[in-house]
Amino acid sequence: MINIFSYFSHMKIKMVITDFDGTLLNSQKIVSIDNRNALELLGKEKICRVIAIGRNLYSLNKVINNDFPVDY
Repeated sequence: MINIFSYFSHMKIKMVITDFDGTLLNSQKIVSIDNRNALELLGKEKICRVIAIGRNLYSLNKVINNDFPVDY
């Protein structure tokens, strides 16, 4: 896994936006441990975590729970 903080050490990252289906959520409909750990690390660094989805909220809530480490 790449240490994103050393890679972008010259910048102040405030927000990370990522796709959900097919990116965070793999073809087996699972979020990998590495992806979850990365989201948790971003949160510890006070970086806002946002997922971009084409789903409605009802559909999203079927695949993630309330403790999923995203802000929006």
